[in-house]
Amino acid sequence: MKLLKFSFLALLFVGFLSCNDDDDVVVATCEVTDWVGTYTGGTETCTSGETGPTTITVTASGTGIKIESTTEYTAGGGSETSLDELTVTGCTAIDSEVESGVSWTFTATLDGKNISIKEIQEINGVVTIDCVYTGTRP
Repeated sequence: MKLLKFSFLALLFVGFLSCNDDDDVVVATCEVTDWVGTYTGGTETCTSGETGPTTITVTASGTGIKIESTTEYTAGGGSETSLDELTVTGCTAIDSEVESGVSWTFTATLDGKNISIKEIQEINGVVTIDCVYTGTRP
C-alpha cells in the first residue's frame, strides 16, 4: 500500500514539475521615445518599380510621432514623404487620410532598431501606390 501511495505522490510531483509558463507570449512594447531617431541603410521599394536608398527621421509630435523620409531613386529622381502625428499603439503607428476620392494609409512598425513603413494610396478603391520604406537606427 505504501508503494502505491509513494508512486501516486511521485507521479503527482512529476506532473507539477512539467507544468510551467513556457506558453507565455512576449508582447513587444514601444513608447513614443523608442521611435525617435534617424534610420538609415534601408530602401524604399514600390510595386511600380521605383526603388532606392532612403533616410527616415522620426520625431515626437504631440502624443504621436512625425515621420519624414527622403529617397533617391536608382533610376534618377527621388521622393520626400512627410507624415504628421501618426497615432502610436505600442510598436505600430498608423495614419490614414481621405481627400477627393484618394485615400492614403501609412502603417509603420518598429522592431527594436528597425523601422518599416507601408504606404498604400487608393483612388476610388484602386491601389495606385504600394511602397515599403525600411531603415535601421544606430
